[in-house]
Amino acid sequence: LIEYLDLLDRQIGGESQATEWTDGGIINMLRKSKRTARAKPPFYKRKEVRHSIHELRNFFARTSGEILRILQVTQSLESGVDHHVVCPPSPTRDCAWDCPYMQLCSIVDDGSDAQGFIDASFVVGDPLRRYATVDGS
Repeated sequence: LIEYLDLLDRQIGGESQATEWTDGGIINMLRKSKRTARAKPPFYKRKEVRHSIHELRNFFARTSGEILRILQVTQSLESGVDHHVVCPPSPTRDCAWDCPYMQLCSIVDDGSDAQGFIDASFVVGDPLRRYATVDGS
């Protein structure tokens, strides 16, 4: 992964003569309007979005940092470090409606049977399965 990030960094930095490059795109936005007889088109808008090389470099730096932090946390958890130390909860006002694990946060901390709750409430699956090709590889 680090080698891939270094390659991307060289391409963004201009050291590589990449033939396929974009500095933006077109965003299609739908207008929130019921399609009644009185509704007035257009019902969508297209907006061209461009980014400077500085924006792209800074976004790349932030993304690289996040990836490295995720890898460090994963490595710490796999080596047995307590999850309270490695990734403590960071509740926000959105937890009540945006987080499927909201109930689990308090159960993990109050000494209840957290593993039993997890087994009864969640289905374990392979998160990488969606990336498998048709031939199964």
